[in-house]
Amino acid sequence: MRELRVLTLHLDRQTGLFDDRPLRGYLRSVETAFTWHRPAASPPRPKAARDTGADEAVQSLLQEARTSLRLGERDKALAKARAAQRLSGARALTRARLGALLLTLDDKVVGAKLRDQALSELAARARSEPDMRVDHVAALALVQPDEALAVARAAVAKASDESACAWVALVDTLASGGRRPDARALAEQIVGRAPRCKSAWLSLGGLTPHLGAGAATALAVANRALRELPDDIDLLFMKGSALHGAWRNEEAAVIWEQVLARDLHHPGAMGLLATAYTQLDESTDDAFIARFEARLRRDPNDVVAAYAKGTIHYYRGEFAQVLQALEPLQEVVPEEPRVWLYTAMAHFELGRPDKTEALLARVAALTHDDPDYYYCRSILNRERDFDQSLADLERFERLSRGRLITTTKLHRVRRTIEVMRSGRLPTWWDLLPGWLRWGLPIAVVLALLALGMRSIRRRGA
Repeated sequence: MRELRVLTLHLDRQTGLFDDRPLRGYLRSVETAFTWHRPAASPPRPKAARDTGADEAVQSLLQEARTSLRLGERDKALAKARAAQRLSGARALTRARLGALLLTLDDKVVGAKLRDQALSELAARARSEPDMRVDHVAALALVQPDEALAVARAAVAKASDESACAWVALVDTLASGGRRPDARALAEQIVGRAPRCKSAWLSLGGLTPHLGAGAATALAVANRALRELPDDIDLLFMKGSALHGAWRNEEAAVIWEQVLARDLHHPGAMGLLATAYTQLDESTDDAFIARFEARLRRDPNDVVAAYAKGTIHYYRGEFAQVLQALEPLQEVVPEEPRVWLYTAMAHFELGRPDKTEALLARVAALTHDDPDYYYCRSILNRERDFDQSLADLERFERLSRGRLITTTKLHRVRRTIEVMRSGRLPTWWDLLPGWLRWGLPIAVVLALLALGMRSIRRRGA
């Protein structure tokens, strides 16, 4: 499984999809308020008795539970955690992390038992299997993070390249436990000792803020990583994310075109490329879309050009052209959520809500923490299921906290929620900025008074 699994979000000037400028490449396990990718996997160890597929299934459910918890849906989070508990074959470290999550969800008896059993198992195995020491210390960090960090620092300081790289498991545990500075410091120590440790670079990149001044640091991390592993596609992708976070979208687009030329199905790359293009000021100009039309004339099978063209048509309000460009791609890149999302909303704009609903179901099957899925479903249900529409908009707002979001967008979303909580749908007047809602009537009254005074003066003259 790839180390990087990125949530793709887009700008929508027409119907109000998530129009912020989201950042990519954050550690999926860190549960930051930005976006997430799967924690970098530690290098495989010789012992392979565990069922890797089963372990990944449990980790996936853990991530879904954390997302539900972040949304305030504790019951759903608990259900996901218990579903993970019923699966067999997960490695002991994963079971320890599951126990810690259950403790967070107040299932204290089961959580403590699961965590402590896994810790005991790892302690016993670590005594006879040196390769299990890292997992044992990473699990120990769930209960004694300071002690575990001290052990890891000492071990990395005298480790060989390969053995130093294994300690990335502790980086992920520290990060998911809220110890981000410690996790980042350990990742820096690992890449200093093992400069070709890809998983440590990905973890370090994920722990580096991409906002504001942090964008330069994130780009520096990506460039350092690529100096050591210049041909690695995931690190190249990470550089594109850093450039995008710094608003250097032209350069980010070049990087993501390179990624897609090597792997058309690289997770998140196609969606992010379209985002980079459509966030350019000239993105809705005729000359800009003509670039992709020219590419398609040269090569009708240019999937990237077709995707970019369909996305730009959406922002231009040309919904029939959206379907012409994107529907053929549903069979070519079925894993790309935005193919389904944009075609869904194009059908909605063309008056086909049933088709929209079916396509949104495909989006839900591909990603469970995309804010735009909830935003679009809120739009779909605005007239026919008021309560569901409000709940989805609230989910969108919670998932979007901490992301780069324009003041206008933030006002519109929060004002819509405020009005809907009062029991009615908002009008265009409701969504005006507060100063304008109050200032405009006052300005009209003052203008009328001025006209009245002028009329009185003329009559007096």
